[in-house]
Amino acid sequence: MTQFQFGEITLERHSVGPLGENTYFLFDSSKTGFIFDPGDEAVRLLSRIRELEFKPKAILLTHAHFDHVGAVEPLRLELGIPVFLHPLDLEIYRAGHSSAARYNLSFTQPKDPDTFLEP
Repeated sequence: MTQFQFGEITLERHSVGPLGENTYFLFDSSKTGFIFDPGDEAVRLLSRIRELEFKPKAILLTHAHFDHVGAVEPLRLELGIPVFLHPLDLEIYRAGHSSAARYNLSFTQPKDPDTFLEP
C-alpha cells in the first residue's frame, strides 16, 4: 500500500491479485470517497476500509478487464454501494469469468453495474 496526500485528499494505492493490479481508495478528510478498480483480494481491501473508517460512496471502474473487477461483487454486497462503468465496457465486464479462466485464475463474476458513466 502506498499513500499520497493532496491537501485534504488522500489517495491510497493497493497492489492486488496475481497480476499486481492497482486498486485505489480516494477520500477526503471526512473519510468519504470512492474505490477505483477493485481487482482482487476483497477481504484485504475490506479490512483496510474498516481500519481507515473509510466510507466509500461507490465503486468506479476505469475499464472492465477481469483483473480490475474481481473484488467488485464482494465489496458491493458488504458495503452496499453502487458500481459505475462506461457502457462500452459492459461486454468485457460480463466476460470476466471466461477471461480469468484463460489464466487458470479463480474469479467471482460481478452482477451488472448499477449505473453507466457517460462523458
